[in-house]
Amino acid sequence: MEYGTPTPHPGVTLQDVPLQRAVVATRCPVRADLDHAPDLADARTPRDPSEVLRAQQTADHVADVWAEVARLGAAAPHGPTVAVVVIDQPSRSEREARTLEALAGPARIIVGAQLPDDHAGRRRGRSILLVRPGTETGPSSGWVPVEVRRHAFTRPATGGRLRRSPLASPHPDHAEEVPGVAARANRHNENGIALAHAWRLLEAVGAVAPGQRALGGVIDRDRNLWWVDLEEERWPARWSPTLVTTLAHYDHGFGFRLEVIANRLARTRDPDVARGVVPVHVGQCATCPWDAVCRAEMEAVDHVSLIPRSTYDHFLAHRDRGVLTRAQVARLHRPTAWLMFGDDPRAPSVDVDDLLTRTRTLAPDTPLERVLGPEVPPEGPADDGPADDGPVQLRLPLPDDDLDAGDGPGADREGEALAPPLDPIDPLDAPGRVDGDPVGGHPGTAVLRNRLRALHLTTVADLVALDPFTASYSGSRCGHLPTVIDEARATVSGRPFLARGLDRAVVTRADVEVDIDMENVEEGVYLWGTLVSGTPEALAAAATSEGYQPFYSLDPITPTSQTEVFNRFWTWLTELRDRCETAGLSFAAYCYTAAEHRKMVQILDEAPPGTAVASRQEVDALVSSGSWIDLYEVVRGSLVVGHGLGLKRIAPLAGFQWRDPDAGGLQSMTWHRDAVTHPDPEVKAHNRVRLLQYNEDDVRATRAVRQWLSNASIPSIAAWEAPGEASADVTVAVATR
Repeated sequence: MEYGTPTPHPGVTLQDVPLQRAVVATRCPVRADLDHAPDLADARTPRDPSEVLRAQQTADHVADVWAEVARLGAAAPHGPTVAVVVIDQPSRSEREARTLEALAGPARIIVGAQLPDDHAGRRRGRSILLVRPGTETGPSSGWVPVEVRRHAFTRPATGGRLRRSPLASPHPDHAEEVPGVAARANRHNENGIALAHAWRLLEAVGAVAPGQRALGGVIDRDRNLWWVDLEEERWPARWSPTLVTTLAHYDHGFGFRLEVIANRLARTRDPDVARGVVPVHVGQCATCPWDAVCRAEMEAVDHVSLIPRSTYDHFLAHRDRGVLTRAQVARLHRPTAWLMFGDDPRAPSVDVDDLLTRTRTLAPDTPLERVLGPEVPPEGPADDGPADDGPVQLRLPLPDDDLDAGDGPGADREGEALAPPLDPIDPLDAPGRVDGDPVGGHPGTAVLRNRLRALHLTTVADLVALDPFTASYSGSRCGHLPTVIDEARATVSGRPFLARGLDRAVVTRADVEVDIDMENVEEGVYLWGTLVSGTPEALAAAATSEGYQPFYSLDPITPTSQTEVFNRFWTWLTELRDRCETAGLSFAAYCYTAAEHRKMVQILDEAPPGTAVASRQEVDALVSSGSWIDLYEVVRGSLVVGHGLGLKRIAPLAGFQWRDPDAGGLQSMTWHRDAVTHPDPEVKAHNRVRLLQYNEDDVRATRAVRQWLSNASIPSIAAWEAPGEASADVTVAVATR
């Protein structure tokens, strides 16, 4: 069922739905459904202890910020500037009563306001920071909600601009404009939904002034207060032809999930009621307590959304064409998909469906060069990438010369472009528009021309090698389609393949090799694990030995302690590298993903002055030297496996298994907490051993993967052919704008 379509719930009204928190509007509708399925409660994955820990840490952070706002407000002059009310009564009913009293009083700031439940809107009330804009006080003035978060809210953005207020005066009236920054799209969405929920709660108790513009604030982890306009039209929506406001985005999402929950309640009463929503694999699945339930259902039907690098847009495109399984995607015609989208999903796409339509009635020996028109060299280098306005959905206007176009389909169609809604996260996904440009002179034609040449398609007769069904994906937001087809083929085959254009995986090797993995929690990095390997002769010459060596501290983490741990690790690593250089030996360090580099830079940025033994320039120099290898990038560029590329998914392909069946980054956060703070010495010691074993297994897994890649005989995905598909690889550079 389409997102946004009301779901059937006979015999159940929305007033029967339990009150919901704001977060329901940001979650998958299927989760909202399953959360209210009493017969499935035992199948829900229990809440991970690390999640409980993070929730407590967030609550502590919120309390700290609230206390700071109250302290700063109390220290400021009262009257028209600041007056603070702190809501700290023991019971919820008392807090609600005190909040309603404060809303109508002279306060300018309410810390810990307990907004009552909105039964009509089915919204659960919540505790929040409230501020009153302007200078007016009393019942006729309105209030604004402020969220406190423990994450970064902004990102650098040329041309961006946000408004920020100091905590000492947390009012929109006292905000200053900050240029060069913009809200992170995911955080703006998440925080904006929470603010919209609070805004509706304020409306329900009459705490919004007539005509007051919907506004909210977000205090980020660095205690900056950023203002969010809830009435700004910024969100694309499948249910709207235009951009929608955050308030409208929330209202629609929240309302739809109320419908979904009502459908679940109706089905609980009567199993014959039609199902409202069905699972589709999305990014939230990885952290959802219902992932195992949904995945089992999707695996049973070989659901198309399980293909790696698929998006919800891919799913919609497949579904609209009756392609519902991974096996069906595997049988799509990859050369046709490649002609449409190329290797780079950011590159211009071309309308192959329209090309086939327009050439259908032409003489078979008609050269495609004549169809395309005169070749005009593109401006600038051929590999410059797309222009800022994104890829081009090209519809070819045929020239009116001596080509025998006849009266066939499309013979009289004018040039136009398809323009799906803009994506706020990556506007490059949105096609530009081509109206009236000579086809031969448009840069998009150069892309098409180069792709045709790469596939050795030179005449109209050659176009019979293309697949009309696959070409029907023209105009869809499926830039990854060629890769998705390969991933589906690996899934169907049940084995890994080399990526196209490779006859082997290339992994840099050295005389002395070090595998590295760090462990961290919210407070910082507490462990750098290393695994040294090499020939006995090389290790002896480098004055080192093979084996695992950790550098760690299991005391409470501070900037000083994490710097001290890093210093020991960095000193050891660089001294080993220098000894290798002196002995004439090659040296290489391996990690899995770029997290290690990011954490090293972060540690140096947070280090107390004069405590770090390295500079950021030295760290960057090592990482860019060629002796630091991100193995994840090697795997991503070398393998097609049909599933995720995380170390836990790839290492078993190399025959490696972790000793701890519960091994994982989230679990290790709980182990670290118990290793540092548990009152039982035996429990503390057990978890310390568990952490070190887990880290050691991670670096041994990294070594196993790179050794497997270096030595294993892995076939190329190019050997997998769909019916009528040529086996030749296509990996070429194409001209772009």
